[in-house]
Amino acid sequence: MYNDRAVKRKKKIIEISILSIVVLYILLFIVDYVRYKNSTPPLITINKKTVEFSDGEVKEYYGLGWVYREYRRKAIGKIELKSFLSKMARPQAIGAFPVTKKDYEVPDNPDRLDELKGIIYFYGIGSENLTTYKCLNTANDCFKATSGSDDYNIRTLENNTEVEEPKFALYNKRYAFIDDSYKQEDKANKNQYERTIYLLDLQKDEIIGEYKDIKYSLINKEGLAEGYLGRYIVKGDNHKWGIIEITNDGVEVLVDYIYDSINFNEATKEYIVLKDSKWFLLNDKTKEESEKFDEIIVDAYFSNSKKFVKTITIDKKGLDTFKYYKIFNSDGSAVLNTNNLVLAFVEDAYAISVDTYNVFRVIRILDNKVIFDGIKLAHTNYIGTDDALPAFNVTVYSNGEINVLVSPSTDTNSYCTRYSYDFSKDTIKTDNNRRCR
Repeated sequence: MYNDRAVKRKKKIIEISILSIVVLYILLFIVDYVRYKNSTPPLITINKKTVEFSDGEVKEYYGLGWVYREYRRKAIGKIELKSFLSKMARPQAIGAFPVTKKDYEVPDNPDRLDELKGIIYFYGIGSENLTTYKCLNTANDCFKATSGSDDYNIRTLENNTEVEEPKFALYNKRYAFIDDSYKQEDKANKNQYERTIYLLDLQKDEIIGEYKDIKYSLINKEGLAEGYLGRYIVKGDNHKWGIIEITNDGVEVLVDYIYDSINFNEATKEYIVLKDSKWFLLNDKTKEESEKFDEIIVDAYFSNSKKFVKTITIDKKGLDTFKYYKIFNSDGSAVLNTNNLVLAFVEDAYAISVDTYNVFRVIRILDNKVIFDGIKLAHTNYIGTDDALPAFNVTVYSNGEINVLVSPSTDTNSYCTRYSYDFSKDTIKTDNNRRCR
């Protein structure tokens, strides 16, 4: 009897152990599958290797029964999670840039559409047809390239607003960026979607560059995306960002493909970059770098011949997301360094902020003098629209004087309180009967 109970207990322990191992194994696979969907290798990697090809490389991470592969080749670019028994895909290597198609039929395009039936149209002055391009990698899904993004799209980071990215304009009426991406199994997965961007020389009808992605620096008067002075932010085969320059002699790599994020800053004419988890300003010509910051740089400014950066800290609490800002000199010294600023920016010679208590403040940067402080705002609409007043409006005059209008509500018929600073007397004047508009 005793032996029977012991045997049953031992059998139960074995069954529970096996079940625990199976459950743990399933949970580990689920974790690794979620990581795969986010383009991240397995949590536990038994073996890792890189296989080199003439047109790129493939990285393999072997987990507990499965293999995670990153194909970084011109011939194939994707990420997969499969059984460790599966074989690596080995398509024939692609050498030089693809050759554009010739002698194809061009459909009539009376509505002057950009794309029609797998053909991209480039028009000149009037009805003149510059040239056309036929899709190489799909039947009909190529188009004039739009601006891409990365995990740190600072243009939408502050307001969380996704906007439709504009198409790239021709450069010098000769060079065009084409999105001719291969058809992929899972287009819905933004993290794993592989773009193929070609740089097309319309004059020669040749592809002279190939990139994984592209981002705009400026938007022109026609609402089209552009680089800055012929320089473009592009992603290389290693999935890092760099900067190229298009010249009459061809394409030059101005900044190597070593950055996790690059964004052009129009005020300073420099680039906000991320490398090794540090943010800083980069001059693409001189390669000069500013002080490095741990927080994400979302903007930069010039004031009194000095450069300043604005950083953001994102604090997620449950379903709520809180964003706090700081202003620094580009050498790393603080201008606005409190932890509770929900709004901060530089306007001419002044640093302006609003804290979590909706209190408005202005500091003169040159001598850190507080000009306005403790002004309680009536509401939190800081932008304003045609139909709604902003909480405040700042005016800086050419002589350096500064005035602030504070609205009692968003009603456009309201009367504002005007605060003006008298530099000669170091006093603040208040006028409560000013029309807001």
